[in-house]
This record gives sequence, structure tokens and C-alpha cells, in this order.
Amino acid sequence: MLEEKEWKQTEVGRKYQKISDVVSANTKRPVKQLLYDDKTYFINNIKEATDLFRREVMKGSYVKIVGDYDADGECSLSIFGLLVNAIGVHADLIVPRRFSDGYGLNERFVDEMKSGLLITVDNGIAAIDAIKKARNKGIAVIILDHHQPTTNKFGEVTLPDANVIVDPHVTGGDFKDYCGAGLAYRFAEAILGNDPKYKTIKKKMAGFAAIGTIADAVNLLDDNRKIVKEGLKYLSEGITTTGMKLLIESFNLSDRIVPSDIGYKIAPAINAYGRLDDKGSRKVLKTIVYDGPFNEFIKNNVQRLMDMNERRKFETEKGILRCNDIISQNKMMNDKFIIIYDESCPEGIAGIEAGRIAEKYDRPVIVFTKSRVENILKGSGRSPEWANMKTILDKNSDLIYKYGGHPTACGISIETKNLEALRDALQLYMPDKEVSDDAFLYDLEINEEDIQKALAELDKFAPYGNGNPEPIFMVNSFKLYPRNDGFIQLMGNSKQHIRMFGKKTNAVAFDLASKYMAYDEPKRISLIGTISMNCFKEYKSIQLEVLDFKPKTEYIQSKLAARLAARANR
Repeated sequence: MLEEKEWKQTEVGRKYQKISDVVSANTKRPVKQLLYDDKTYFINNIKEATDLFRREVMKGSYVKIVGDYDADGECSLSIFGLLVNAIGVHADLIVPRRFSDGYGLNERFVDEMKSGLLITVDNGIAAIDAIKKARNKGIAVIILDHHQPTTNKFGEVTLPDANVIVDPHVTGGDFKDYCGAGLAYRFAEAILGNDPKYKTIKKKMAGFAAIGTIADAVNLLDDNRKIVKEGLKYLSEGITTTGMKLLIESFNLSDRIVPSDIGYKIAPAINAYGRLDDKGSRKVLKTIVYDGPFNEFIKNNVQRLMDMNERRKFETEKGILRCNDIISQNKMMNDKFIIIYDESCPEGIAGIEAGRIAEKYDRPVIVFTKSRVENILKGSGRSPEWANMKTILDKNSDLIYKYGGHPTACGISIETKNLEALRDALQLYMPDKEVSDDAFLYDLEINEEDIQKALAELDKFAPYGNGNPEPIFMVNSFKLYPRNDGFIQLMGNSKQHIRMFGKKTNAVAFDLASKYMAYDEPKRISLIGTISMNCFKEYKSIQLEVLDFKPKTEYIQSKLAARLAARANR
């Protein structure tokens, strides 16, 4: 018999019996707000930023907008591209090259300007020297960023000398947890106002804001929740740019686009090119912001994004295997903060490797690799929310050449000689994590016949994501029915995943195929998982995503009885 983890109902689930109450408790938001949020969220300094933008545009100033090479940065720049095109203003949209420019506002971008307006979006709050250079040249600077400011080991904050800073973590407002694309969208809305001729353009912007918000894994609460609901609605209706529409169609998505479609398909495809090609991020921007007629050029560009995404998957799987070997060989499994030097890792893949390892070990991870600068290692980090990676790095800034980020992710460069010293130092500043009994947790128990009704209730409180986790259900008895060639379908390159066919609902269990086989393919199970609508082209079906399952006790007993009877008759 396989060793099984215990299943426990959450405290919230024990206290509340309705889905609405569970969601409300998890989000710490009233049900009415989750369903009907009509609040206008005030962002400090957004008016000052838009006023400065209008003044510079009226003067005919040259405008340069510098973004980032990830999905949030690409979507932020796409929103600005739609904005300047709509109001008839020429602006240079700059996506830094990941490898040769690095993250954020490279001083070279300032050197190329003689005067005018410089806007940073999804970066800038840590660009102290570059913005000082811009201001010394008489260039006006607006920062639209959501990252944490530069802080030394004593907690002292240094802010850049911009004309206007819009970073809710620094400047405040009714809501702080925007991503870059969310801020760009609210900025663009303020510029365009309520003029009906901009109605369609704003809908297209909303789609990009939703993609950036989901891709950057910020909390889907309050204004972010409003942005994502609105943006997904328009994306599902096909109201977006020609380039983005083609990308969505390449994944055979239906007219019901949900956050997981963005998080696992669209955003990785946007990110992939820039991870593997130094000029790739600029090609991505040209593709997704393109809003002209369909032609072979845009078709080929989208296909390149898809091809590069497949290459990214291949490189990632190789990298994960290397990282696991490095951890095993160096006995790092019990390190509180895991630091990996993966010499063979492409720079753009380090963050994905770090994310997968952080998820596996539930602790902060930084993956370093060689950079193009001699004696400098470049790394990317990911962290569970409970650890706050940014705070830990702030306390060890004397060992770091350059870094930036937020509690759950960072970009970092160090001198090669400091690798071991940093590894040792980071262990000392790790907070204690609450001890877990390592049980599988669920919120509510339902019967199989109640799944469709539960999905209808769940849809009212979507979108789900960080800050608004999907309720987890325990289905006490799920019966498998034959479909085509059998009761199940094995999936994945190694047949490690399994789809189980129910009467009206399918259940998908990732990496659990071997467990199912070990239990001699039971036809009735209890399971823990989430409920969603699986959409592929025009086909839609209710689906359970299984976290764990157990054969029903009576099923095991009947199988055992049958075996004993067979032995007795031999």
C-alpha cells in the first residue's frame, strides 16, 4: 500500500459552508465588493504625471518610453504604443535587450537623448544614476513602476530624482499592488478620458493590462481584480491587436479566456523570445502591438514566438535536471536559501529554473550563470511569499554588485569571488516558517452531482490567482466511466499525467499516473482538487484538476476479495 498524506479541511472551510463565504474569508473582502466593485481607485501622483506628459507633448518634445523585457514590460509598452498612436504623438518605445542592456534604464538610453521627456514603465525606481544623468541634461522624467526602491542594509531608502514618481509602494494610493501594465493602463485612461472615439483602443489596452497583471503574479484583488476581469472579457471577445489575436489563436483558445490561459500559455510565449535571443524582446513588441491588416509578415512573426517558446520549454527541462543534480551533489537540500551556479544555463532561463526549484523546496532560490562581463555572475531569483527575498538581499547589499526586485522575485549580479560568501550570508537572515504538518488541505466537501452547480458559483468570484486562491474541494466519490478506449487517458512525454473520465466531468491529475497504476487502476476514487471549465476551440467541458486522490475503501476491499476468491479456486 502506498504511503498517503493526510487530508484535512481548512479552518475557513470548517467555519463556513458556502463557496461565497470561503472566497470572502480567503480574500478578506466582503462578498458584495467581490461581485460589484464600483470603486475608483486613486493612484497618488498619476495626475501630476499625466499633466507633465500633456505639457511636454504640447511643446512638441521628443518622447522616449523605456520598458522591460518580460511579459509585464512588453504589455506596458504595448499600452503606450496604442496610446501614442491614438493621440498622434511620435514616441520611441524601447525594450532593453536582456543580455547586452540588462534590466531597466540603461544609461546608454539617456546618452542618446538631447532633451525631451523620458518615461520609464515597469522599471526606474532603482535607476538612481541614469535618472540623475537625465535630469542634469534637462530631460523631464516620469517613473511608472511597481518595484521596491533601493534600500541599504540599515533600511534607508534612496529614490531617483525624477520629476514625477508613480510607484504605489513608494508614493501610496488606495491600492498598491499594481504591475507595470496596470499602471500604464490607468495612466493611458487618464490621458484619453471619456472621449467615445477612444472606446475600442481602451478595450485593447485593458487586454494588455490583464495579461501583464496575471503574468507578473501580483494579487488579483481590488483594482487588479477589476483590470483583469475587464481585460479577459475583451480578449475573449477578440477585441485586441492583430498580433495578439493571432498569438491567442495559435494556442487554440476558445472565447472564454481565463487566467491560466495567460499564465501557462500566452505570457510564457511573450517571454520566451527575449529569454533566448538578445534582440528577441524588441521583435516580440513589434509583433504583439501590431494592429494592421493580417499579412504573412505578422503570421511569420507569431510563428517565431511559438517556435521560440518550444525551444524555451526544452532548455528549461534540461536546466531543471542540472539544478537538481547540483543540489544533490552539493548536499544543498537543507539550505534555507538555495544558491545555484549553473554555468550552462542561458541567462534568460535562470528565472524559470529558480521558480521551479523554489516551488519544489518552498524556499528562496537564486540561479546564477555566467554574464557577458568578466568576473560577474548574473542571476535571477524566486521566493515564496513568506520569505520576502527583497528584504533578505537588502541586508546583504555589500556583497552584491547590482540587484532589484520585490519580495517574490529579483534580478541580481555579483562578483564571482563573492558567490560563496553570499551563499553563507543569506542563510543567516532567513525568517522562520510556520511548521506545516504536510497534509493536503481542502475547503469544502461536495458530491459529484454538485460539481456543475459549484462551478457556476465559482465563476461569480473569478478571476482567481494570488490573493484570491481557488477554493479546493474534496469529492468523496468520483466514479470512472469508459470513454473510447478505456476509463483513462495517459498524457505527457513520459505518460506521467492522467485524465480520468467521469459521467459528466473529467478529472486531470498531473504527475499522478504512476500512483493510479500502483493502485491497480481503481474505478471509483475520492479526490481533492479545483473545479474549472476546460476550453479548447469550441469544445468546453467541466474539469477537476486533481491534487491528490485515494481509491474508495469499498473498492479496495472488493478487489482484495476478488483476488482471494481467485486464489481459493486455483
